[in-house]
Amino acid sequence: MAATLSPVYEENQEFPRFSAFIVAHILLLSAILPSSNEEGFIKIVDEVIRESRLKETEAYIQHGITSVYRHSIAVAYYSCWLAERFHIRVEKKELIRGALLHDYFLYDWHDKSEGRHFHGFTHPGCALRNASRDFHLTHREKDIIRTVSYTHLRA
Repeated sequence: MAATLSPVYEENQEFPRFSAFIVAHILLLSAILPSSNEEGFIKIVDEVIRESRLKETEAYIQHGITSVYRHSIAVAYYSCWLAERFHIRVEKKELIRGALLHDYFLYDWHDKSEGRHFHGFTHPGCALRNASRDFHLTHREKDIIRTVSYTHLRA
């Protein structure tokens, strides 16, 4: 009789594959994006990390196989890549900051003991409150945080 793997073990098996997938895509995208764009991206990400509690989100799991932190960086990176690829005029700093902070709710939403049973509906407001507390946000950044968060519900 074959042993059944626990969900935690299966998730741990998936994470290295997912990480390798993301790294490969970032390397591929790095070759496509001009180096000045790459450096600008890293500078903005570093600034947000230094001025916020974003690094704390490394401890929270998102979408089953990654952390909120890595997910948020991926959203920011792919947003820049899509804008570049399709020649969409954007305010890059606002796009990156909004994408990085779209899931800035700063708690483990899997823990229902805190009364977070409706996380999917309430986390955009929580992320926006936290981001507004830690940053002076532009109207566009606020809109990104509200909008990107709700696309999770439709996916």
